[in-house]
Amino acid sequence: MTVGADKAYDTPDSVNDCRVRKVTPHVARNDERLGGSAIDGRTSRHAGYRTSQVIRIRIEELFGRGKTVGRIGQTVYRGIKRVDDVTATPGLTPANTAQLPEPTLP
Repeated sequence: MTVGADKAYDTPDSVNDCRVRKVTPHVARNDERLGGSAIDGRTSRHAGYRTSQVIRIRIEELFGRGKTVGRIGQTVYRGIKRVDDVTATPGLTPANTAQLPEPTLP
């Protein structure tokens, strides 16, 4: 099992907690952190780690587009149902349709 996260979770405590739970941490490397990245070669040498990072970037791009084009931002609403209805769905729908290929005529 793996878990993905951004570079804020590239800390020795977070990475070790994942490994104790038998979860492979696919967090983004933070090589600028004092002491270097907590992700070592055991994780980053595998093709699955690289694939995980590419997919993570794609997901972040969708949310970035949702924040600039859509209405995703810091919400003042409380409750999962209300937040989902008001912010996430309308903001991500245009991002999804923007990535569809143009239709080809026969």
